Amino acid sequence: MTTETTAGREPEPQWDIIELGSTPGGRGSRRRTVLLGGSVALALAAAVTVPMLRSGESGKPSPPHTPVTVAAPNTPAPVSTTPTTPPSALPSATPSTAAPVVWVKPRWANPTFPLTAGWSPAGAGQPRVLKIGPNVALHYEWSGSVLSAEVGPVPGSWEVEAQETHAGTVGGRRATIRTADKFDPGSEGSYVGIRWRLADGRWVQVLSFGALTETQVRRFADNLRPGSMTTALPFTVAEVPAGLTLQFQGPAMMCLAPSKQTSAAAGDDESATQPRGLCLSVAKESFPSTSANNVLQVGDRRAVFGAGAPSLTVDLGAGQVLKVEWDPEQTPLTPDDAVRFAAGVRVNHPSGTKAG
Repeated sequence: MTTETTAGREPEPQWDIIELGSTPGGRGSRRRTVLLGGSVALALAAAVTVPMLRSGESGKPSPPHTPVTVAAPNTPAPVSTTPTTPPSALPSATPSTAAPVVWVKPRWANPTFPLTAGWSPAGAGQPRVLKIGPNVALHYEWSGSVLSAEVGPVPGSWEVEAQETHAGTVGGRRATIRTADKFDPGSEGSYVGIRWRLADGRWVQVLSFGALTETQVRRFADNLRPGSMTTALPFTVAEVPAGLTLQFQGPAMMCLAPSKQTSAAAGDDESATQPRGLCLSVAKESFPSTSANNVLQVGDRRAVFGAGAPSLTVDLGAGQVLKVEWDPEQTPLTPDDAVRFAAGVRVNHPSGTKAG
């Protein structure tokens, strides 16, 4: 990587460094929001920094949304030596000492869940495959219920405080089973969590939020068999900063991070499964009200930079926005870099899971 001289240039805008993962409602909350899904996460909406696409008042998951292309993937916004946005639209700036970003085509494969479900509850429909740090999960969501199975080298989060814990078996292997009458104050439905280890040492964890009984959740766990299942990614990106790969993928969220943070080496506990790095999400909310001087263009769409933690919000129309957020210590992007990245993003249709 070569370093570009800054002689004779205006100082590049630089973001304030803010610890994104340590604040209430930060990235630790997002994993839970993704796993709880749309139809049971409404109670968490006020606590989560970037809410996922959530259901309406009916309590049912949102229907597939029309794909929105922020810009054609092969025509990203160019990076210039001066800001592409009006000065009033940029955050507070200090001189940058980081080397220029090297852009490359993404090369990661769609996440693959290493098991197949021999039985699933009636009405559960087609699952989606999620990537959660070094782990992979199979995720069902239907009519106010969520069922997920997570496999990997790191134990997943239980997500809910248990009222009762007891021992059991899954496929002849010892398991821990946790239950609660409610998974959140005011929620309708119970919680069941089951955790065990495979013969090769990987952890498996099944979580249920909603109407399923412990007997049904144990039946689902007992019928997980070796195989493979995969789904399409929620976003297509034209180019990414060199060294980043897929770290987290939910139905409407995706994070990119250095490869060392996407394996078990990222940590030996559930912190390794939290979203981190450069993140994309689609939120069901209105474009921020702001003065015309603060609005810029990403492709043919309105966008605005966040006033606090590094972020860029792009108006997708129809009451939805695309949010780009990043940790400036891990991924030191300039505003021009953020615009270039966002301009190459395509929001994809949700699709069914394919069994291998």
